[in-house]
Amino acid sequence: MKPTSLFTVAVAAASFVAACDDTEPLTKEEFIEQADAICAETNELLAPIFEPVWADIEDAEETSGADGPLVFVRFDRAVDEAMPHLERQLAELRALEPPAEDEESVAELLNDHEAALAAGAELVKAAAGGDRAAMATLESDDPVAEADRRVRDYGMTVCGGEE
Repeated sequence: MKPTSLFTVAVAAASFVAACDDTEPLTKEEFIEQADAICAETNELLAPIFEPVWADIEDAEETSGADGPLVFVRFDRAVDEAMPHLERQLAELRALEPPAEDEESVAELLNDHEAALAAGAELVKAAAGGDRAAMATLESDDPVAEADRRVRDYGMTVCGGEE
């Protein structure tokens, strides 16, 4: 998985976050709208954290043709800085009342994103520590790609990385 894929995962996980004071379940359209709005807000918070890392990755690829351990160290720091925003989003998303018929599937989506974020963060930390196997995994496999796909299949566009 490339570091940019982890950002997509992060964005997808963030996409499920929204606040709702109503005790009535939301319609699917309302749920998607609120979740995507929160994801957009979170994306704005994540962009300045990750943009310098993306620039470093592009520079490393242009000069050396490969991501070096230093890029993973920078990415690890960015992930550490981003995690409170992502955790907040997940908590806010869990506070939403999805449509009754979607309650279980939405809970699964959130659980899958939380697990994918944790797995991705662990891989980034290992890669930052010089673990070549973790580096190779990050460059070839995105731990959140499947969770992102399922979010998009549910109908979200900002959440899940489409926008």
